[in-house]
Amino acid sequence: EIQAVKDGLKKLADLGGLEGLEKIAELGGLQGLEELAKIGGLEGLEKLISAAGSEGGKKLEKIAEDIERAMSGLIQKDLISVDRSDQWIEVEINTSILYPSGSAHLQTEAVPILKDLARILRDFPNPMRVEGFTDNIPINTLVYPSNWELSAARAARVVRLFTADGISPERMAAIGYGEYRPRDSNDTKEG
Repeated sequence: EIQAVKDGLKKLADLGGLEGLEKIAELGGLQGLEELAKIGGLEGLEKLISAAGSEGGKKLEKIAEDIERAMSGLIQKDLISVDRSDQWIEVEINTSILYPSGSAHLQTEAVPILKDLARILRDFPNPMRVEGFTDNIPINTLVYPSNWELSAARAARVVRLFTADGISPERMAAIGYGEYRPRDSNDTKEG
């Protein structure tokens, strides 16, 4: 429980860049909260949380705007979409420009797009999840015995590229969904 509080405070500090919260997390979680309570009670904590959320939201908005500006041509062609809330950004890249069917080898034209994205993302401390998907066409090869392995390999390939382009590997997770969380219907060639 104490570790969860420490982790939560550290995440809040990272999100808003508030040195005070980072120090509270380092001081020992619950003890730090007790100190905070002495200083400003729950109102002090609420103010810190509100400030962290506001700052974090501004940083995320800037990241999203930078991505949209850099990828505007691909966004207009519906090959990339950028979605956001006050706590996350989702950049969805159409698989057709990333990989050939049944493969985790990036297509040549995908590499500069991903490098541009890495250039934007590398200076921000936010954690990242790279998610790999496949269609529902069964695969059974020595390299990819199922769509699970293929989707995980696709995500891992992007994480490796991002790492090579300066994004800290500690910030990233590669997640493979196989065919079980389709982004679109698999009923048509486009889906």
